[in-house]
Amino acid sequence: TGWHSHPGPVLVVIESGTFTFYDGDDPDCDPQVFSAGDAFVDRGGGHVHIGRNESGAPVELSVTYLLPQGAGPRTDAPDPGNCDF
Repeated sequence: TGWHSHPGPVLVVIESGTFTFYDGDDPDCDPQVFSAGDAFVDRGGGHVHIGRNESGAPVELSVTYLLPQGAGPRTDAPDPGNCDF
């Protein structure tokens, strides 16, 4: 997904495949791995993160954005430098 943030919370459901999430605030760059049937909430509010498909197989997500009126869904962010990719 590239490093980015959202102006509001985002509800994510992994429909198929495996999705790996990295938090820009985590100095250890620990992956959070989600598989088909899992769900999580991205807290939004400028929280910088990246999602990656590291499995090589297709991944499908259902995403619901809870945004302030008139806001776009995402803002690109610079690499915070905490991960080696």
